[in-house]
Amino acid sequence: MESTIWMPQKRIRMCRKRCMDFIFIFLLSNEIDFFLMFFVIFYLLSRF
Repeated sequence: MESTIWMPQKRIRMCRKRCMDFIFIFLLSNEIDFFLMFFVIFYLLSRF
């Protein structure tokens, strides 16, 4: 069972997953510069 109070690590992981999903969808829908998005993704990954 999951507790009502989330662990900070879990929250960070969920936030990162949501962020990555959003970036991926944004990339697919708008076809913006692929290398720029790659840079942003790696930047986000290195921060967490």
